Amino acid sequence: MKNSSLITKERVVILSVGLLILVVGAIYRFSPDLSIFSVSEKMDRVVKYQKRAGDLAGLEDRNIFLTSHVERLSGVLISAGSNELAGAKIQGLLKEMARKGNIGLISIKTQKPDEKAYKYLSVIPVKLTFKSTVGQLRDIIFEIETSQKLLAVSELRVIKPSGKETEDLNVIMTVQGFSKKQG
Repeated sequence: MKNSSLITKERVVILSVGLLILVVGAIYRFSPDLSIFSVSEKMDRVVKYQKRAGDLAGLEDRNIFLTSHVERLSGVLISAGSNELAGAKIQGLLKEMARKGNIGLISIKTQKPDEKAYKYLSVIPVKLTFKSTVGQLRDIIFEIETSQKLLAVSELRVIKPSGKETEDLNVIMTVQGFSKKQG
């Protein structure tokens, strides 16, 4: 008899605990004061997430635009495996421009690249020494500034020989080319 009363007491305890859990769950479920977020807060969150999802399409369009813009702009940079090769390409461009303008180069030398000027670009200066007329100087500066590649005249020194009745000028010019930083 003791066994049957024990089983009955265990059943009563299990049923009581189960009933208590069901009652607490029902109160939590149907009481708005006990839920973590109110309906208005939940709706605000839904609206916020919908807005972010709507902004995603705009961000994708912006990403496509910026990617194409970067690709287009990287076409004006000197593309080479190293700064030395980029310097050689710049020298080749400048020699071709001088040849077109009938300018005799005295010397052309790539100088030490400036790695610190820009975060993602290397600045490669090339120093030219040549003799030219004023018109030839104007033409080569125009060619450099309107080149397909990003080149800029950073330094220009023009010396008119004294005592001579000649149109020739001694010119020392530094031209900077830009390439993507290596590494």
